[in-house]
Amino acid sequence: MAFNAFLPFQQSYPLQALDFGRVFLGSLFRVSVDGRLPPVGFFSGISGLSIEYALEETTARGPNGGPAHTTKHVASAKYGDITLSRGMSPDNRLMAWLEEWEMDTARRYTASIDVLGPIGGRLAPALDTFELEGVWPVSWTAGKLEAKSDSPVTEELVLAADEVRRKAKSPI
Repeated sequence: MAFNAFLPFQQSYPLQALDFGRVFLGSLFRVSVDGRLPPVGFFSGISGLSIEYALEETTARGPNGGPAHTTKHVASAKYGDITLSRGMSPDNRLMAWLEEWEMDTARRYTASIDVLGPIGGRLAPALDTFELEGVWPVSWTAGKLEAKSDSPVTEELVLAADEVRRKAKSPI
């Protein structure tokens, strides 16, 4: 039987009862670690996917003592911490991965973030993918837990990565 990553959600909410335009206002993000199936989780929000380049300037004299000119080049790249957020999930794969990492905190992982979108009542294949190298968890946080609140409980995972690459999918 093929793995259906959407099955836990389907069992709680039958597809025919879903209006994907309301349930998924944008996209859904599937996060996999070291190519494992099933993935460690699905998230509704991601922030911090960024690269900042440090520049160095070099000044040199022109030929025959001419005027000096300055050139710039990239000295290094710094990748932002990536924050993944979602409603609190009873799925324990994320916590199991965090516990695994706690046993060997020197370990670095590869990870992928697939951008998924709804098509005809089903999740489409990945519309876009971000590949991360040298990944490890920085923090996990549960939102405010308050019995008298109607707000949904959320959780956030922050990841650090040594390298981030975007593998854009062809629209054709």
